[in-house]
Amino acid sequence: MLIPKWARGWIAVTETVLILGGVAWFSKLAVVVATDGRVTATGAAGAFFTLVLVLILIGSTGAGLRLTMNGETVSQVLGIVLSPVMFVASFMLLQEVARAVVGGLGPNYSREETIILLTAVASFVVGAMLLGGLVRGSRITAPVSPEPDGPHS
Repeated sequence: MLIPKWARGWIAVTETVLILGGVAWFSKLAVVVATDGRVTATGAAGAFFTLVLVLILIGSTGAGLRLTMNGETVSQVLGIVLSPVMFVASFMLLQEVARAVVGGLGPNYSREETIILLTAVASFVVGAMLLGGLVRGSRITAPVSPEPDGPHS
């Protein structure tokens, strides 16, 4: 199957975007811990959260494309479009699991911020796996489809 040049480029960009999203999550968590939970959604923590949302939602599209790379164009488009939805759904599910596991342990903010830690680790690991070519086999090795050279006479 020929892989369009744009797909390779998009995956390469989103690999790094996912890693940056993980770093931004860790940064938000660091602000929360440094302020002992007094700042969780405003100031620097709020700015990191906004940055995370943008980076993770964009980065997830590359993961969706990579996972559907061997499929038909329709499945690739669905992988790109649905991957942010799947991220949000999995985040909400994991948040409930994290709350149940953590319960009343640790500082007051730990129930809410445990999911941040889990998501930070997951986005960093998935980005690194994509970067290292560990998702769906090795690096993308299928031939690149030829790009048109422009208008033909």
